[in-house]
Amino acid sequence: MPVRQEDYHGLIIRAGAFQVGHDGRFLPTLCIERAAANELPSATALLDPPCPHELFETADEALDQAMSFGRAVIDGKVSAIDAASLREIIQPGNVLH
Repeated sequence: MPVRQEDYHGLIIRAGAFQVGHDGRFLPTLCIERAAANELPSATALLDPPCPHELFETADEALDQAMSFGRAVIDGKVSAIDAASLREIIQPGNVLH
């Protein structure tokens, strides 16, 4: 599975692209993690990035879209997710959908 990771404003954005079906299309996955060396388990929010009905033609397209969505969440540009409370929400055991 292709994976891409980026440190963004003190959080780690990690995207993956799963190949689904026999036609080679890709479904993106996304998690945003607070980097804290002294916390176990890691503080992670799992998010469902938007995906077209037909899925993505390439892994790179899926990864690009998921990473852009992760940055938009952190920047407060996704109205369904309150970015100001994102750092509070990302606690061990809490998951966003």
